[in-house]
Amino acid sequence: MIIEINFQQIFIVCILLFGEYILVFCMVIADLISGCKKAKQRGELRSSYGFRRTVDKLGRYYLPLFALTIVDVMQMLAVWYLNTFHDTHIPLFPIMTLLGAIGIGIIEIKSILEKAEDKVKFERVGQLAGSIYRNKEDFSAMLEAFTKYLKEKEDS
Repeated sequence: MIIEINFQQIFIVCILLFGEYILVFCMVIADLISGCKKAKQRGELRSSYGFRRTVDKLGRYYLPLFALTIVDVMQMLAVWYLNTFHDTHIPLFPIMTLLGAIGIGIIEIKSILEKAEDKVKFERVGQLAGSIYRNKEDFSAMLEAFTKYLKEKEDS
């Protein structure tokens, strides 16, 4: 029995996977550019810390994407087996990686569409929570932090 390997299908699957990985990278870069513009709009310094977060984000995105690609390879091997030995006609397609890339893309689009003012609000609420936690034993300091937060909110 001669085992057929369709290299054209394998090449197309590799092109699809490469495209999905590149598009995830492009989404992260678009979010980085958007974040830089928002920081500039808020008058914040753009430092290496933010850029380091982008590199960290790429690692956090590509690790699960790579795991999904491994699942796709297992799925496509099973499809190849069925096509070769059981005369089925199921196309080879990296569906799990595609779904993961779409999910990452949606996350990045949401991040890009967030308003700069909303991020400032979240930061101020976080600062208030931190101040309250630091002064959990001193009620007057907690009250002072809360009134300061309310006063800043009225001014803006």
